Amino acid sequence: MSGPSPIFARILSLEVPRRFVSADDNQLYATVTFDNDSDLVHSAQVVFRGYVRAPLKADEQPQDGKKERKVDDHQDRQEKKEEPVVTDSKKKSMQKPKKQPSRGQQQGQQERSIYYEFLHEQIWLLIDKQGRVSHEAFLDVWLPRFPPSGPIYKGGPVVEYSCRVSVDPWYQNHHVEQTFEVVRTLILKQPHLAAYPNHIKVNRCVDHGSVFHKQCKPVNGEIWTEKGAYVPGEKFKVYWRLAYSDTLSDAKVSLIKTVKFRTPEPNSPQLVTIKVDTVSSISLAQQREKDKKEDKERKEENCVALAIPEDVPVTMAMTIFNVLSVKYDVLLQVKVGGHKEFTDFTLPVIVTSDFIEPRPLKKRPANKNELFARAIDVDDDSADDDDTDGEVEEHPDSDALRRNDFSIEVENLAVATRADGQLHNAYAEVHLLVNSHVARSLGGLRLLFSGECRAAEQWYEFLRYKAIINTNEATALSPGQHVIKVALPFADAQYDTNILAPSLDDDIRYLCKVTLTSWEANAVQYEREVFVDRYVDTWAKKEYTPPYDEEMGAWGVKMRQRNFQRGMWIFAKVTGDFAKVRFHLVQRRRLRQPGVKLDDSFLHERIIAQLESPEDRSMWPTTEWALQIPAYVQPSIEIAYWNVLVLSYALVVFPRGQDGHEHQHTIPLWIGTTDDKLEPPEIIIPPARPGPGQMVRVPSAEDLPEFEVWDREEVKLQPWWVERFNRDTYTFDEGAPPPPKPRKEDKSQTAYPKEEHMPVYGPQNRPN
Repeated sequence: MSGPSPIFARILSLEVPRRFVSADDNQLYATVTFDNDSDLVHSAQVVFRGYVRAPLKADEQPQDGKKERKVDDHQDRQEKKEEPVVTDSKKKSMQKPKKQPSRGQQQGQQERSIYYEFLHEQIWLLIDKQGRVSHEAFLDVWLPRFPPSGPIYKGGPVVEYSCRVSVDPWYQNHHVEQTFEVVRTLILKQPHLAAYPNHIKVNRCVDHGSVFHKQCKPVNGEIWTEKGAYVPGEKFKVYWRLAYSDTLSDAKVSLIKTVKFRTPEPNSPQLVTIKVDTVSSISLAQQREKDKKEDKERKEENCVALAIPEDVPVTMAMTIFNVLSVKYDVLLQVKVGGHKEFTDFTLPVIVTSDFIEPRPLKKRPANKNELFARAIDVDDDSADDDDTDGEVEEHPDSDALRRNDFSIEVENLAVATRADGQLHNAYAEVHLLVNSHVARSLGGLRLLFSGECRAAEQWYEFLRYKAIINTNEATALSPGQHVIKVALPFADAQYDTNILAPSLDDDIRYLCKVTLTSWEANAVQYEREVFVDRYVDTWAKKEYTPPYDEEMGAWGVKMRQRNFQRGMWIFAKVTGDFAKVRFHLVQRRRLRQPGVKLDDSFLHERIIAQLESPEDRSMWPTTEWALQIPAYVQPSIEIAYWNVLVLSYALVVFPRGQDGHEHQHTIPLWIGTTDDKLEPPEIIIPPARPGPGQMVRVPSAEDLPEFEVWDREEVKLQPWWVERFNRDTYTFDEGAPPPPKPRKEDKSQTAYPKEEHMPVYGPQNRPN
């Protein structure tokens, strides 16, 4: 198969802002300068990437006072230390040779490996001929949902962003790349509940050791803070007023950060890893000693001041692709006299970017619905509650649900697409069954539509859309069956359905899943695979339209055109004196394997159709040979969303001479879905039937499977042993003759029938 056309344009510079702040920016943009010395117009691809990679040793070191690390086109620029020159040959022999990278492994991938991508948006630019030109590429994004740059936790995976520009196909890795940072901010939407004092009541029994409260030590009272949201670097006080049955021996207050980050796997795409760290802590004894040194009067005895570090990230309830979520809690640990272990009490707090003035509790509205309670940003929609799809929420009728008074089940899931297999204006229908005698609320129906790619051992998602449906008392579901229609994001410009990769066996597939619980539980209640087709113009490539002629030695191949419609016929004329000829239609798949600096490709070639000249020359066509293209194959693809797939075809012709010498002609083809304006062939060569030497021996009765279904299109004659079973178990061809019965004189040989009684079936005469 031929490679891509030569490119005469080159990239001169790439300029990307060093930092994007979610509170200020709603676009990712870059400036690219090109130089084109030819009279041809070229196109360039700009890709904004976001990915999670493995940590480096440099990531664990502080960045203060260090120069910014720059990145060139393909690999990191590392400072090389000058090695002393060794003149003695003995010293040279004692030096250990440098370890070379293993075969098939890039140098940059030895130190940096990618876990998965969550952003790979493409922008195409047009480069004019004869001149130097600068273009600006803009990408509209929702930065308040993007994970921030940097390590997820100390020494853990790192979130990184980059901009990549290339004028060549992506698999050649001839790109210029530059990294940038994304800063996540949180400005709470007001009026918020976190502006008022945060109180919790305590009623805990300590050290009772039994279900009966005989010798327990109760702890009663309340814990509060002046407000529920703070900024990094701010100090806040934690108060408690508790009643103990014994004296308080010790108390400790800590700020706990809980990070949940997704580590997807093929069998568990929603797998989440939890990391809990103590950000800061102080004990009551340390606070008293500190106040004594500073000569401060303690008005509240049971009170400590806790500081939030400057470098902690803000609270993040959700990010795109569920990369991570960050939550904070104040942990109060008290130890009652005579008790060895601490008793823990938690109080949730929010770390925000904007300072919030505390408000007195008496001015809080009586109706809590007038206040925002979630960590919702000012740029978020007030009714957008999909940031809770990872939380296990309690059902409104949880008591009745535990008593099995009712149940809500998912009966079916259907995804409606266009008749041509496109996802434009597609939607999902969820069929629910409410088993109850009264109307019930829907706790939270979660839907996920995803596109998956499996390239050899690497698996990743390139499309991920989530939706959550909740009901309240006013919109409760009555007993019986219900159908909920969920719109998918393919009606507007959010996704370009024209460049989505089509469904491709097990390599590329689209799934729609629903569940009534959290995605972290990995309890999918219904799953439906969606078939996606691709529309490609047959006449899109002009270089395949004119006639084609190729000669190699004494033989040659001539074609009127090289663009054909799938399901139709490929016409080719073979010139020269040959004794036999074979035709193979070869499909080549190239699946992208994401990398940090370089992308790998997984290549797979297969023969999807073949034709062989019959022994009888009277059946040969007079002018052109015709090979039919299967109707189920996908068309040729050069551009795909996320650069997931490149699909190409070629016609391989094998003419053979009288002396057995054979040539191979490989001719690239373009297969589309529109009319190719070609008539069907006059002579259709039937498939060759296997000879007597290719017949399959029938197994014995002991080796036969208990149940087997034969497709009537694959097997015209039924096996001889089918009559031993019921007729309703199998699919019969009404036009097929009955299976032959064994001869009476062969009763002694019941294990195998004779050669003349064997039917012709098996993989030899099945279509390719």
